[in-house]
Amino acid sequence: MATYSNLAGAGTQALSSNVSRLYIDVVTFGKVISTGRAAPTNYFHLGLVRLGVQGAYYPPVPIDAAQMVLDVPPGVTTLGYSLQDVTTITVIEVIGPLSNSDLMPWDRSPALVNQAGNAVVSTTSGEVQAWTYTVPSGRILYVAHARVGLVVLTAYTSVTQGYCVLRTSGTVLLAAYSYALAVNSQNYDFLAGDAWYFPAGTVLVCAYSNAGAGGSTLVTAELSGFLFNA
Repeated sequence: MATYSNLAGAGTQALSSNVSRLYIDVVTFGKVISTGRAAPTNYFHLGLVRLGVQGAYYPPVPIDAAQMVLDVPPGVTTLGYSLQDVTTITVIEVIGPLSNSDLMPWDRSPALVNQAGNAVVSTTSGEVQAWTYTVPSGRILYVAHARVGLVVLTAYTSVTQGYCVLRTSGTVLLAAYSYALAVNSQNYDFLAGDAWYFPAGTVLVCAYSNAGAGGSTLVTAELSGFLFNA
């Protein structure tokens, strides 16, 4: 852990390897500043800092507190600063990885997950599982897209009920039902709104059934997202 004291004006400061957080203390306040209504007080026009990776830089961050905390993404090598008037700051490094709870999901060993199944079915004698997925130990599943659907390909002579569902632990998450006879009759259900999060050990099941006679149906079931460390 290193300390960079009394930085002033504008410039860059090389950082140590594996810095995870910076504490920025305002030592001298410039004359041309204004304050907000936050508690503790927030300030305007003290200066800007920005984090760099091998000559490329993140967007600038205003210094808005007398003691400010700045989390540092992996790989950052440089701190850039531009301070107003006579403002000076001292910067203290914290070395070592942040805990998972302090990191964004995409910084927690992400891995893509894609589950999909398409089947052309005629009469079934009960429910059929298209696929199952179990969230691995130590991981969380983020689901960004999910959809189930039924499309009649060949006209039926009789229909009682067809369905395709996505569920977990007995709870139905998505369900498409069909009572139609005609070709191209369609029914879909899909994830809308906020993404889903599932903890380790959760079992997702996609299943379908088709009780009609004399026809066929295209069953579709899709899920995509990514895993990250819990």
